[in-house]
Amino acid sequence: MKFETESTSPVSNPSAEDISDGIHSIDGKNTTFAILSMDDMTYLQTAGSTSEGFVLEYQNGSLDEHYRAESETIETVKIIHVFEAFRNGDVSWFDEFKWNKEDLKTGSGCLSVIAMGTLAVGSLVVLNYLQG
Repeated sequence: MKFETESTSPVSNPSAEDISDGIHSIDGKNTTFAILSMDDMTYLQTAGSTSEGFVLEYQNGSLDEHYRAESETIETVKIIHVFEAFRNGDVSWFDEFKWNKEDLKTGSGCLSVIAMGTLAVGSLVVLNYLQG
């Protein structure tokens, strides 16, 4: 099991405290997402902020089994609960949400949005450097 945010190094076999601290660090600016993975194709991921709420996505072994929770304003305490349950092998959290299957081939999913934004900002920085 591995836990990571974009502002911290990945933590193998994270503790409940690692997860709680990581989720609480998501401010929507410097830190915008967290991922808890069993392997490259099985993971939970969340994006948002502690002040605005979170989206939650789950992938179960393949791109064809990628789901997004319907709610886009999930509270911090609920996200921590889900991540800790996933870490402990408890799958009961899945029934606590309505899920929509995501088609990752069309670029949906919370991290694809983050990645596109990062690429856009990086392109602007390069363009400004070349022009300036």
